[in-house]
Amino acid sequence: MSGKHGPGAMDAEAGTYGPSDLRRLERELRLLQRAVEADAALPVIVTDATHPDDPIVYVNPAFERLAGYPRAEVLGRNCCFLLDPAREQPGLPALRAALAENRPCTAVLACLRRDGSGFLNEISLVPIRDDRGAVVQRLATLIDVTERVRAAERLSLSEELYRSVAAAISDGLVVVGADGRVITCNPAAAETLGIDPARLAGHRLSELGYRMHDEHDRPLTPETHPVRQVLAGGAPVRELPLVLHRHDGQVRRALLSARALPAAAGAPGPSCLMSFRDVTERHAAAQALLDKQAAEMASRAKSAFLSRMSHEMRTPLNAVIGFAQLLRMQPAGDPAKVADYAEHILRASEHLLGLVNEVLDLQRVEEGHAALEPRPIELAPLLAATLELLRPAARAQDIALTSQVPPGHAVLADERCLRQVLMNMLSNAVKYNRAGGWVVVTLLDAQPGRCAIGIEDTGSGLTGAQIARLFQPFERLGHESSGIEGCGLGLVITRSLIEHMGGSVALESTPGAGTLARIELPAAPWPDAAPAVPTETPPQAAPADAFAEAAPLRVLYVEDNRINALLFEEAMRLLGGIELRVAEDGAAALALAPQWTPQVLVLDANLPDMNGHELLRRLREQPALAGVPAFMCSADAMPEDLERARASGFQGYWTKPIEMAKLGEALAGLRRPAPPAA
Repeated sequence: MSGKHGPGAMDAEAGTYGPSDLRRLERELRLLQRAVEADAALPVIVTDATHPDDPIVYVNPAFERLAGYPRAEVLGRNCCFLLDPAREQPGLPALRAALAENRPCTAVLACLRRDGSGFLNEISLVPIRDDRGAVVQRLATLIDVTERVRAAERLSLSEELYRSVAAAISDGLVVVGADGRVITCNPAAAETLGIDPARLAGHRLSELGYRMHDEHDRPLTPETHPVRQVLAGGAPVRELPLVLHRHDGQVRRALLSARALPAAAGAPGPSCLMSFRDVTERHAAAQALLDKQAAEMASRAKSAFLSRMSHEMRTPLNAVIGFAQLLRMQPAGDPAKVADYAEHILRASEHLLGLVNEVLDLQRVEEGHAALEPRPIELAPLLAATLELLRPAARAQDIALTSQVPPGHAVLADERCLRQVLMNMLSNAVKYNRAGGWVVVTLLDAQPGRCAIGIEDTGSGLTGAQIARLFQPFERLGHESSGIEGCGLGLVITRSLIEHMGGSVALESTPGAGTLARIELPAAPWPDAAPAVPTETPPQAAPADAFAEAAPLRVLYVEDNRINALLFEEAMRLLGGIELRVAEDGAAALALAPQWTPQVLVLDANLPDMNGHELLRRLREQPALAGVPAFMCSADAMPEDLERARASGFQGYWTKPIEMAKLGEALAGLRRPAPPAA
């Protein structure tokens, strides 16, 4: 032994151990044996690597329990006897390569127990080398991983199934992380969004130019965004209608559902599964169906309206045509009877004109063309003036009219519209009242900022079913043959006007006891002593003796309709003091004017060669006619027609059929006294 080794030390060159080394190794082997053969130890196999067959030289009890083989039956055998010959062994090539290269390896092999049952064995092989580095033994630990592998296979199959379902499903599926970025999506989502899934992953939809709006196409806010609500811990969202504005400009409609998913390991928070169903085509089809139904309803309503309109127009036309035929049949009839026939014709014509005007009013209101100028209006004087107009009709039926609205109460409304509303409501209360009854106007309780006008009568009252029908066009609740004038449009216009002024109308009625109409409008402040507002005094007709003394008034009437021209000529003859010339078109008027300078121009709006506006402009180019009063005479009666006439320089606008009294008043104001005799 070398002197450098103490007593009992191993002689490295001789490869021998001293007594102390052997005792230490013996203790270590006993400790290793107890560890390997403990109940909780892993199954262990030791093979002899120096033998060509690599036989098993040791197995521990844990192996016996795992494989079911007693130690005596496996010693000396190669480990391959454990392999299941009926199953594929994908891990075996890697294990054989490791054995050939004497390196560690881990592989999963399909094995059989002694009783023939199979199990999946994860074997970890480690070569054991001697002090010269040669592999003398191999140590293998075994783990039964059957359940773990099967669970992994089930998970893989489940994932594959989910991927297949997600790929096949027609609804778009998008998984959004806690940060709002897309984690993954299925093909249907990519198709609906119009984007490559690879480009979508890792981005927020807003970063890629997408915008989500609600079903009314209003942008979603952070408070109303369904995904943000779910990620914040809110309840799941189910089939929320949305409008999706894509990055390429397309607009899609979808039903969106969203629910939270558990947080994955290491994730900052839960994710959100967002599914959306593209209903763009379905919505378009539904909208087309609604449009078709609306068009059909509008067509039916138009047909019904025209039918009722035809009926309402034929009734007065029957009187006009009938009595005109009677006059023609009796050219030299009784003057009293002729006057009576003429009165019937006049009343029927006025009714027909009122019907046309109400239809035009209804059209303007429903199309929103009624020009409103809301301002504070005190109720008491307006009601007093309206009741005064109705007193003759009320006295004829012995009906008392009363207003109990005190001064100082005002509403914010358009004066013309409010006057029309009150006139319609009060005239109905008079027309459909009983003889000896009453109509009273009061103020009713209302919410702050509102004013409620009550119109109560002692008429026959209405049932609930009648009230439901009352505001329909041409609905007169069976009074068509009662002799009471009306066409069934007044209340329709009244309600539309009230609603356009920000108000409402409602009826309460008891059959046999009367009706209370409640008109509610925005209230307006009114000073205790409001300054008097000067009112424009309407022009008064000149006395007859003044007409006689006035010089003849030269009037040029341009009209292409011979019947209208004849009517105007006859009216001028009856008025007297008028020198009238008639031109049938614009060219004739322009040729006549320099030869005979008119003092008044009356022009039709629509002439064969030019319209009345163009004709007036060209007539004004003649110096003698630059300041001559001009009136337009036309059947066009819309507000825009009147406004255009004023803008063109017409002093007045006479709507056909012309009211002769107004015509006479206008011309009388233009008459000049005759020059004194020399």
